[in-house]
This record gives sequence, structure tokens and C-alpha cells, in this order.
Amino acid sequence: MSPMSVLLMIAMPIAAIADTFLHAGQSVVSLQVRSEELQEAFAAVLGCTDGDAASRRADDVRMAAIRTGILPMWKTLPQNEHGRVEWRLLRYVTHRHFMQRFNVLVRGLEPTIHVNASQAGEAEILSQQGTALAQALAGPQGRHGFSLEEAVIMVAALEHLLFDSDSVLLEKIYHNRHFDTATMLNKQDLQALLRDFMVYWIVGDDQATAAMLTKDTRLLEESIPHWNAIAAMVEGSVSALEFGRQRSPGLGSGRAAFQSRFSFADAFEVTKSIIRNFGSFWETQCQDTKASLLALDTTKTGRVRLPDFYGANKDGEWRFGESEAYLRELGALDESSPWRGKQVIVSNYMQAASNCVVTRSHYLVCCMVEC
Repeated sequence: MSPMSVLLMIAMPIAAIADTFLHAGQSVVSLQVRSEELQEAFAAVLGCTDGDAASRRADDVRMAAIRTGILPMWKTLPQNEHGRVEWRLLRYVTHRHFMQRFNVLVRGLEPTIHVNASQAGEAEILSQQGTALAQALAGPQGRHGFSLEEAVIMVAALEHLLFDSDSVLLEKIYHNRHFDTATMLNKQDLQALLRDFMVYWIVGDDQATAAMLTKDTRLLEESIPHWNAIAAMVEGSVSALEFGRQRSPGLGSGRAAFQSRFSFADAFEVTKSIIRNFGSFWETQCQDTKASLLALDTTKTGRVRLPDFYGANKDGEWRFGESEAYLRELGALDESSPWRGKQVIVSNYMQAASNCVVTRSHYLVCCMVEC
């Protein structure tokens, strides 16, 4: 059994009692079995293998951090007498966790999706890459509600699927630069490679554009806002890895550490760290956007007149170009004032997908939800 599975078996002592979500006559044993099936599905999603002590400690820390993070919200939710919640609330908890912790909007968990008998509103990546977990969530377990520990399971699985599964993209960048993944890179080569990785990661599915940008520095700086800051963050992340390894080299990696040589595994660790923390990095730019809008708010009502919103572009502002129809659909257009006319609601506008800097197939990195 994998370390993560063992951790979950210890962390999830399902109470041997029926709850109000159970059908009449439903046995306690079956609920226990379903929880075990959910754990097995989770382990399948993670592809867990017997790891070293450091991996097990990392698993422990991640699970504990997730539980600590969602617990305050969990306590406010309507629950049955045994602390179990229905699926709609579980997906809300998951959505809020990713928005608050990572500034990430998971596709399929958007609050605007209406959940009903025909639309489960599950994360798209679960049905495509985490089939076992998706089936466990949608099956009998889902009909009887979810415990806090089961919520932790789903969040942890999604974190893994979203953030720890970009090795294919990293391999592509290695091949683009004519490196074998077994090659040990020097610091400069790794930084250059990871800068390319960030271009492809940010641009998303438009690989032709990404390839063009990596070959034209001037166009890259014009096309990706604050690219120089992003590049500096990448270079700093590599330097941080280098410093950490030299202070405490892992077993068998001392020589590579002191020669500043980096493996594919090292490169992947850096990408995972950047991806998990990019939302916090980008929030500075989100606050700049918000400050620019509030500077146009002469009435201090959190609203900007639509002509002023579009007028900001005359000074070279690259933001604030969304159509009136899009703003209306977003719920960011206030049309209730006959004397001020149409106004853009700043707080609602900040949640627009157009303010999301990264658009991946299964998630977007967006601005923080401040409310």
C-alpha cells in the first residue's frame, strides 16, 4: 500500500453510524466500504508508489495544510448530525479553496454552472484524467454526502492533477531545446528552458504563438504583460533551488548540487513550485488593475462610468477593452442609474475571465476573490 493510502486510512476513521443522507435501511458497513473505495480511487488518481521519507513527509504536510485551510469554511456549511454535506456544497468548498489558495478557477466547478440531475458540475479534469475518483464521487458515496476528510481527498487529488501533471509539457520544452530528459543541465540552460516553459504554460493551447514568442524577445515582452518580472521570478526560483541543495544536498545529489547541475526532476520541482505560487505573484498585477479602475471612480461607489472605462485606452492602457455585451453577461455592468448612465462594477469586473493571465485546458489563473 502506498504511503498516501496509509495516511488516508489513518486520517479517515469513518464513523460507524448512519446519517441523514442515508436511505432507510442503509447499513453502516456499506458507508465504510464506499469510503474505502474513495480512498482507493484517490490513490489511483495520484499514481502513488512507495516513496522515501521526504515524500511521505511532503504528503503529510500537504494533507494537513488542505484540512487546515478548508476547516473554517466547512464549519459554516449546513451539515447533517454526523458532519456530512451534499455534493453542491463540496464543489463549492473545492472551488473556494482553489480561488483563495491559488487564485485558480477550476473548469467545471464554476459557481455559475447550474447543478442538477443531468449536470453534476464536477471538475472536468476528474472525468478525463481522474476517472476512478470521479466515479467514486458520482456513485453511491455521492448520494449519501461527504465528510471533511473526503473533501480533503478530493482537493488533494485535484491539486495533484492540476499542478503536478505538467511533466509532458516540460518534456516538450526539453525536446524543443534539443536536450534529452536524462541530460544534466547547467544553471543558465535550465533558466532558459524554464522561461520557455512559462511561455507555453501561459499561452496555453496556441502552441504556434508560443513557439513564435520564444524566438522573438521583443514580441514576447509586448505580448505577455510584465514578462520581465515573470522571467525574473523563474530565474529566482532556480537560484532558490540551487541555494537549498547546496545547503542540504539530498542523498546521492551532493556532486550535482555543488557543480550546479540540474536533472529533469529538479526542473519539474521548480515548475510545480512556480505553478502553485503563480497566482500570488500575479495578484500584484491584479491590484494594479483594480487601482487603475478605482482612480476612475469619482463617486467612490465602486463603479466607473462606461465612457471613462473605455476612455482609459487612449493613454495606452492595454486593459479595459471588453465589450458591453460581455460586461453585461459577466454581471459587471450597472444600468440602473438614468443620470450616470452605464457603469462598470469594479468588484465584479475583477472576476472576469479576461483578467485571468493563464488559460489552461482545465483551469485558469485569475485575480483573487476579495469578498
